Amino acid sequence: MISSAHAAPPSVPSVPPLTGDWGGPQVRLQLTETGGKLDLACASAIIDMPVRPDAAGKFVVLGRYDSFTGGPTPADAAPAMAKAHFDGHVEGDTMHLSVHRHGEKAAENYTLERGRRVKLIRCG
Repeated sequence: MISSAHAAPPSVPSVPPLTGDWGGPQVRLQLTETGGKLDLACASAIIDMPVRPDAAGKFVVLGRYDSFTGGPTPADAAPAMAKAHFDGHVEGDTMHLSVHRHGEKAAENYTLERGRRVKLIRCG
């Protein structure tokens, strides 16, 4: 007889991470199986983990955010990356994404479409 204390946990189907290019007005998101890169007009962000929506299409992931200003930047200036978390939900080919920068009260909200190509005009 096998003890229930040593029984294997029930198998939970693993949801594959979202991948590919997503775009919206002045926002571009490139997702891979390990994370992603978000480009905005005056900022960029790195998502440090796979984006795996739950059964309702919701997700929360961690990463880093770097905002920049117009004008020249010294070549040796280190990025001012700050902690951030990203949450949202996916409905079909549409993603609603909120970016929460550490220390900021207000979130930045974006609507992106899978496969939409975007040409960003950087702040200058």
